[in-house]
Amino acid sequence: MSYEYLATPFKHEDKSVQNIRYWQAVNIAARLWKEGRPVFTPIGHTYEIAFRAGLKGGFFDHYQEFDTAMIDGSKGIIVAMMDGWEISEGINAEIGIALGMEKPIVYLDIDAWTFSE
Repeated sequence: MSYEYLATPFKHEDKSVQNIRYWQAVNIAARLWKEGRPVFTPIGHTYEIAFRAGLKGGFFDHYQEFDTAMIDGSKGIIVAMMDGWEISEGINAEIGIALGMEKPIVYLDIDAWTFSE
C-alpha cells in the first residue's frame, strides 16, 4: 500500500490551539482515508505516544528521523492549509525534506477541499 504524508501545524503556546490542531489533523486524515487517499500524519500517529512517554520540547525534535523516513517512503506530501501552516517550523522542515527527496508536494485548501501544487 502506498500513502501520502500529511503535514499539519501543531506547536502553539496556547495548549487549546494545539488541541484544536490535533483534532483537525486527525479529522483531515480520516476524510482523506475515506476518500481513498491513505495518509501518515505525524500529529495523529505520534502525538499521543510522545505525550504518554513524557517527551519534552517540540515533537518534531523527537520524531524528525522517523518523519524523514516516513516522507521517504511516501508518494509525496500533502500540506494542510490550516491556521498557522505558513509559519509552522515543522511544516517548513517537512517541505524542505520532501524537496530534497524530490517528492511531490500538494497543498490542501481545507475549506474548499481542493488540492493545488
